Amino acid sequence: MLYGPRCQSCGVAILRPDEFGTSSTGVKALDYCRHCYDKGVFLEDLTLEQMVDKLYGPMMTSRHVTEETAKQTARELLKELKRWRNQGTENKG
Repeated sequence: MLYGPRCQSCGVAILRPDEFGTSSTGVKALDYCRHCYDKGVFLEDLTLEQMVDKLYGPMMTSRHVTEETAKQTARELLKELKRWRNQGTENKG
């Protein structure tokens, strides 16, 4: 279970104020973590599938699941997030 808001790009729980990304004006971006979003831009130009590839390894370890299960779980999680919702694998943000 996640506590606190989730990054709407990678799905990680944002637990402390310093973990939020920032807008172009330096204001906290409440939808995104600092690892995904800074100064009003995404730090990586990724497709949905590239984000799945980034996340499934840690998910395999933390959830003790197979690669196939981790990839499917990551894909399902990401499709619910603002950055990826209603968009295909060509979306970059």
